[in-house]
Amino acid sequence: MVLLFSLIPSVFSIPENVIYGSSLFEKLPLIEAGNTTEFRIKLFYKSGPYTIEDLNPIIEIYPLSLAQYLTIKTESTGKYLQPITTVIVKGNITASPDIPAGKVSLVYYFSAKDVLGNSYRSSWSDSSPPIDIQNEQTLAIKQKLLEKTRQTIEPVQIVINYDDPPLKQFRSGIPSEEIKCKEGFDLVIKVSSGSPACIKPQSKQKLLERGWAV
Repeated sequence: MVLLFSLIPSVFSIPENVIYGSSLFEKLPLIEAGNTTEFRIKLFYKSGPYTIEDLNPIIEIYPLSLAQYLTIKTESTGKYLQPITTVIVKGNITASPDIPAGKVSLVYYFSAKDVLGNSYRSSWSDSSPPIDIQNEQTLAIKQKLLEKTRQTIEPVQIVINYDDPPLKQFRSGIPSEEIKCKEGFDLVIKVSSGSPACIKPQSKQKLLERGWAV
């Protein structure tokens, strides 16, 4: 991180007119070839001029070799801010279809003006964590890994034993009407729960008459 920041002294040279606070990415962008995705930065304005306006993030792309493939647009807050205020700054990033695979970091600071038109910038700068770039190459690799994973997973085999008690057969996945009873017993379905039961023939008629089973 120190090496990265040493490449951009402009970000760390603090001018006379500064605002103080902190910020972080509330939502990181997904960098996908040919697509535009949103990001959000949460800013806490701690101290500085009593009122500032036209607050904008100034974002630089690293490594510089990937900057030509990315277009960043941000929205000004468009309102007056006073110290001890938190605001969400929105923007989006568009990746060209031919962007190469890799990782990219977004290094940023803020600029603003006071009510007299004097320019200010944040006393701090920050950086996103490295963001993976998704393109046809990376998607193809992920698809191959997914297919390989599927091939290594053996299908689960369910063994059904028709000699088991009726409720156990039912819980193993056998439909109620296909439950097998031992010799000398008849299958009925309990009305209240739909569960199967095996009963003696002499008891079956009584249960049917009482509406206990069908």
